[in-house]
Amino acid sequence: MQETNLSIDRIVLKGFALRSDRAGLFGSLLEQELQRRLSQDRLPEGLVGKEISRLDVPPIQLAQAYDDEGLARSLAESIARGLLEKYR
Repeated sequence: MQETNLSIDRIVLKGFALRSDRAGLFGSLLEQELQRRLSQDRLPEGLVGKEISRLDVPPIQLAQAYDDEGLARSLAESIARGLLEKYR
């Protein structure tokens, strides 16, 4: 397993409202989950040391009732899939 460092400066969620009092916690959960997912596999050469200013990812489907952790997991999976497809 390789070490992966990442930070998300800004994320735009369309069609979804996240209360401002949950935004900081959600951002941390998303970074942790995405870092965990990307650390599981070897990163593509094109992604190592890269700063990405924009990434469009496949939409995710949410259950009617969801929590921040579930949303972070689903979104991290979609982002990881988008990164691996784009930079493989």
